[in-house]
Amino acid sequence: MRVPRPIKTGLEFEAAFPVKGRILQAIMCECEAEGEIRIRVSRDPKKGWSYDPKDPKTYIDIHAYDPRDTYAKVRPGEWADGRVVCYGFLKRVRARRIEMLGSVLESGTRLTGAVHVDGAVEIDFGFFQTILAFEDDAQRRKILKEAGLRDQSLVATDVGVDIELKRYGFSSPSVRARLIAVTADRDFFPNSSAKACASGSASPGALRWSTMPRRNASSAVSAFPETSNSSAFDRPTIFDSRAVPP
Repeated sequence: MRVPRPIKTGLEFEAAFPVKGRILQAIMCECEAEGEIRIRVSRDPKKGWSYDPKDPKTYIDIHAYDPRDTYAKVRPGEWADGRVVCYGFLKRVRARRIEMLGSVLESGTRLTGAVHVDGAVEIDFGFFQTILAFEDDAQRRKILKEAGLRDQSLVATDVGVDIELKRYGFSSPSVRARLIAVTADRDFFPNSSAKACASGSASPGALRWSTMPRRNASSAVSAFPETSNSSAFDRPTIFDSRAVPP
């Protein structure tokens, strides 16, 4: 099988989108200074965050670098929500469709996306989309021409993947209670209500837990923490990215 050359130059993009799913792995790298998290999420969040673990067509596994050291605190089996940041360079390719090589979205995964030009320039990778931002129409036309891109062109990227978890914990239908773990990182939470969940007895910077009783138990598939501090995490969103000339 022919191995494609790595894509290291071209238009640069970055896309951030919310995810909710179940932690599969939390891994410390051999350097012991950083780590990675593997999370399973719905393949089509527009239809809901639930998935069937017995049907690979309903979910996708994301293996991502964790810049916040959450890998040392989160545990496999916990439900989590946060955001995934994908970035890389775009190169026009000859392809037939939008696709992802392999079954796991991780750094180095080759993604093929479709270009849509209609005022804005959107790249659709199927699982997520990104909108390229330009200073003005003249710059947009110049950069797209140099890159050989137009409406319906197909582009590829060797994507980089980071993950930032906002909240994580176990949901227990048997006791009708929910445990939510939050980090003490002040910059992560946009308001004080999120910090109110933290217990004052925990040491600074430590993992903190709170128990929140629920009236109704959740089903095994949809047992996901529902409370959110920002409506942006309740639906798929597209974040602008800026085009950088090659």
